Amino acid sequence: MVEVIRRSTEVIGQEYIVGRMRAQKDAIEKAREEARKVVESGQGEGENDVNEKEKEEEVARASQEARVGIV
Repeated sequence: MVEVIRRSTEVIGQEYIVGRMRAQKDAIEKAREEARKVVESGQGEGENDVNEKEKEEEVARASQEARVGIV
């Protein structure tokens, strides 16, 4: 009986870890897509350095949120 409970706990723990990893992967992909949209929307418009810095900051923020695991 003890072994059954131990194995069940291990399986539940593994499923939890997989779920968290999948959520983090999804958050990273979403942040990359948002950053890509920001960069693509600014191309070809002849924007100045100030707007480029703002874009870089927004991309960095999105990447940081993804790394931190904001889901």
